[in-house]
Amino acid sequence: MLTIDFRSIGPRRPPWVALTACALSLVGPLLGTAPAREGRLSAHRSADELAPPRTAPRPGRSAASGPQQTGWQAITPSLSTPWTSQVSPANDYPSYPRPQLTRTAWENLNGVWQFSPAAAGEAPPIGTDLSQRILVPFPMESSLSGIGTHSDYAFYRRLFTVPSSWSGRHVLLHFGAVDWRASVWVNGHLVGSHQGGYDPFTVDISSALTPTGAQEIVVGVYAPVDQGGEPIGKQRLTPTGIFYTSSSGIWQTPWLEPVPAAHVDGLVTTPDLADDTVKVAVNAAAARGDTVQAVAYRGSRPVGRVSGAPGATLSLPVPHPRLWSPGHPYLYGLTVRLLHKGRRVDAVGGLFRMTNDDDGGRVSGGPCPHFNDCKTRDHGCRDHRNRR
Repeated sequence: MLTIDFRSIGPRRPPWVALTACALSLVGPLLGTAPAREGRLSAHRSADELAPPRTAPRPGRSAASGPQQTGWQAITPSLSTPWTSQVSPANDYPSYPRPQLTRTAWENLNGVWQFSPAAAGEAPPIGTDLSQRILVPFPMESSLSGIGTHSDYAFYRRLFTVPSSWSGRHVLLHFGAVDWRASVWVNGHLVGSHQGGYDPFTVDISSALTPTGAQEIVVGVYAPVDQGGEPIGKQRLTPTGIFYTSSSGIWQTPWLEPVPAAHVDGLVTTPDLADDTVKVAVNAAAARGDTVQAVAYRGSRPVGRVSGAPGATLSLPVPHPRLWSPGHPYLYGLTVRLLHKGRRVDAVGGLFRMTNDDDGGRVSGGPCPHFNDCKTRDHGCRDHRNRR
């Protein structure tokens, strides 16, 4: 992935962008009980049976995130674009951060945070204002972050509020990515830690929240880059030649989401063109005797439905599928509902594709992927050395 230009003006592209375009359907369905296949939606069924949502759940506007910090100012970048000057806290990646497991309610925590370099072993600055301001989710080394330099150790801090309409539900704090090791405190309580600069992570912060008023998040970051042993790609603290500026700290959207105690927390789809189905595996947290129902959509029209147990591999019918290919990347909509005694307790939306692909052998000494039994040769889409 070529990232040097983007890091000087902003964060790397979210990982799900490439996944959506190239491989939303992951391989590896989970084992479980045999599902009840309901097949194509039929006019012969009762109105109650024919009551899937009209569309997959899509996120609404972000809830207000509470006290807003001021004092951020971008640094003049060494590499700019026509859009660099247009970036501000008011338009700082406001969109919903992922295409799968979408829910209507959420709260975007992008924006201006307090920031300070730190020393190894330094205590988290609970309840203490920090001296600098950083625009999240731009990595600390970027010009748009307002910091423009690297620190192996650093702290981030901000205040937020929880909407009263979320009362009675668990509150999840998501991070799209933090490079490299992150420790998270909410209201002085350590709620979670994570290692890995490229993958998202989630912590349930419900028990750390106060009933009302402003809440505090502190994130401690350790990012040694090429002085440590973690995967770094071409990042270097002193980039030269083919190497890139490091991209440390919070570099993908942090956000909040309310969920019921029993909720969907994992979704894997695998297309199967042999029988015009997509295999759907749904993980559910705290589900006891619950049922999951999956509905496939072509546009806003439901085309198939299946029910079964959480953890089972469900065969969701997709009759006469419209196939995905690089030239025609069509995506189906998906709704997954978690039901307890027939009553919906949670619902999420998503996307999937219908295709079959493999490496297809080799052409002119290079790999030649197959999509839908057709050879596809890509040219120059990755940072590979020229083949001779």
